[in-house]
Amino acid sequence: TISNGIKELKWIDIHGHFLGLYNNFFADANIKTGLGNLVCELMFNNKVKPITYDGTVSFNNLNVGVLAETNLFGLVSGKATLKGKGIKVNNMDTRLVSSIYSVDFKGKKVENIELNGELFAKKFTGSIVCIDTNFDIDFNGLIDFNEEEPIYNFEAMVNNINLSELQIYKPDSNVKISGQINADMVGKTLDSLYGKITMQQAQFVQCDSIYDIPDFNLN
Repeated sequence: TISNGIKELKWIDIHGHFLGLYNNFFADANIKTGLGNLVCELMFNNKVKPITYDGTVSFNNLNVGVLAETNLFGLVSGKATLKGKGIKVNNMDTRLVSSIYSVDFKGKKVENIELNGELFAKKFTGSIVCIDTNFDIDFNGLIDFNEEEPIYNFEAMVNNINLSELQIYKPDSNVKISGQINADMVGKTLDSLYGKITMQQAQFVQCDSIYDIPDFNLN
């Protein structure tokens, strides 16, 4: 069945080109819908093993909230490029570079987000950098699929998250948090994860009051 989010597209207008065969082609498309616009380009080659691909998509005021049937997000604008080869973890060599110019989160616009990732030799490395007045973080992580139980390592520098402005905590309390988080975890599923999480230099700010949180470890 078609989801309600897809039904809300209402109409789709597509103009583009297709050059090549079904297993080796270049295509581009300008897509306009009732929920936003996209511009796509894709090169795909299934005549070689593993398959290769190189694609870019730009999206302008795409209403992901309606598409995904969630109230958390609204309009999003940005650009993403995916280039690589292989579609299975054991043979993938793929890189994602994306920029989110703006995204609505619970009615508040968050801007300047960079999401990058690379999967090679069964290891995924990724980063999220956001420099916004209410959401300022620098996140780097690694997932290693070479072991029977995947290994997760990440570090996050939370320069500032304004919980009140983002409607996560009481809107009139002006609550902000900051700190550094490091994690080393192992596990196949979320329920089976085990390891160590460290938080340092954490602060909780409410209005003009600053509270320093002692460093702590979770094992």
